[in-house]
Amino acid sequence: MLIKFSIKEYIEDRSLENLSRRTLESYENTLTEFRLWLNGCNGNEEEASSRAITHIGDITSSHIKGYMKYCYQERQNSHTTVAGKLTNLKVYFNYLATEGLIDERDNPILRVKNPRKDTSVETLTEEQVRLMLRHLRRRRRVDDFYHYRDYTLVVFLLGTGARLGEIMDLRWKDIELKGGQVVFPATGKARTQQGQPLGAKLVSELKEYKQYLENDTHGLPAYLFTTRTGRKLSREAIKLVFVRLAQELKFEYGRVSAHSLRHFYCSSLIKAGVSPFVVQKLMRHSKIETTMKYVTLWGQSLQEGNEKGNPLNNLNI
Repeated sequence: MLIKFSIKEYIEDRSLENLSRRTLESYENTLTEFRLWLNGCNGNEEEASSRAITHIGDITSSHIKGYMKYCYQERQNSHTTVAGKLTNLKVYFNYLATEGLIDERDNPILRVKNPRKDTSVETLTEEQVRLMLRHLRRRRRVDDFYHYRDYTLVVFLLGTGARLGEIMDLRWKDIELKGGQVVFPATGKARTQQGQPLGAKLVSELKEYKQYLENDTHGLPAYLFTTRTGRKLSREAIKLVFVRLAQELKFEYGRVSAHSLRHFYCSSLIKAGVSPFVVQKLMRHSKIETTMKYVTLWGQSLQEGNEKGNPLNNLNI
């Protein structure tokens, strides 16, 4: 069977399982990228090589490993991104084996090991965040829509630790400025709506942004962050905001992203001694184990907090 037909059949099958839109998009994006790489065309159908791999039976473990190398070196994907793509490929090839489209004993994914996990998480420093905000505030003085929007986007992420998917679908009706609350819509990671309090500084910034949109543009759009014409931002458009910001600040590629700001938010909470259970709620982690991984990463601050507040230190024993 041709790879492109097997992918179509696979995605149609997955869509019957009540998976989130984001999960289905992740499967389809990975498999499409993998197919184009096998064609030797790097994303352009017209550049397909005459030696292209087009049938599922011709795919070997070497092809999968080569694709992973391509993701690391040419796409400059992070470890987490490559691991996610490999997981998508595993589900796909196991589906092919289950359906009898490939021999289970010859399943190429069985001979591909998971990439070694890097447990370290680099976060932005406070100085880098201050530099970023100063830069964005200076740009905002130009009184340009994009400068206002990008500044508020970064401030919102810093103040909530929101996921990129949550930002995309967030509407003004989801925000209660008077009560200082936001209700994040259901996403791929969070299948239900989740509320979160907003800090006073963030509420003030959002009020100013809202007033700007109402008075100096075509009116308040439905979505919180949009294009100039009021259309909601796509995932790629939001990523591009951070790519440009990193270039302007001469930060390392990939250093600034919605996820790096989420990490900064999480690390700041933990270093301030906030309870892991409170951090779990604010980060909207479905499992406390996820939160505890971050607690372990920034354990030095917890050690300091333990020494400072441990009751045994104040008891004569």
